[in-house]
Amino acid sequence: MSGFISGEGNFYIFVADSKTSKIGQQVIYKFRITQHYRDVQLIKSFIKYLNCGRLETDTKIVNYTCSKLSEILDFIIPFINKYQIYGVKALDFKCFCNIIELIKNKEHLTSEGLAKIIEIKNKMNRNRS
Repeated sequence: MSGFISGEGNFYIFVADSKTSKIGQQVIYKFRITQHYRDVQLIKSFIKYLNCGRLETDTKIVNYTCSKLSEILDFIIPFINKYQIYGVKALDFKCFCNIIELIKNKEHLTSEGLAKIIEIKNKMNRNRS
């Protein structure tokens, strides 16, 4: 599974405008593994194995998606800490963990905390130099 995460996994952070948030923005976070639709049974097995997450489908792809804070904290992060991933994706995971920790501590509800999250987010995935 760590190989799937390294190859097809994504630690997704998005800051969106929000009319209900006091600071006018919200943080959306997801952990996702993407495969071709023909591998839908594989994705279903991830849900069973990790005991969390959900199946999302599109025309030709299927995603294992986990976006509940409790599941990310209780299942995803401990799993990846135990069965480490390597390379650039490991750096993205570290950034993701830092952001999740800020969210867990409710810092995303302040302008200062949101600024920290945006700073970390801007160093992830394709933005990594």
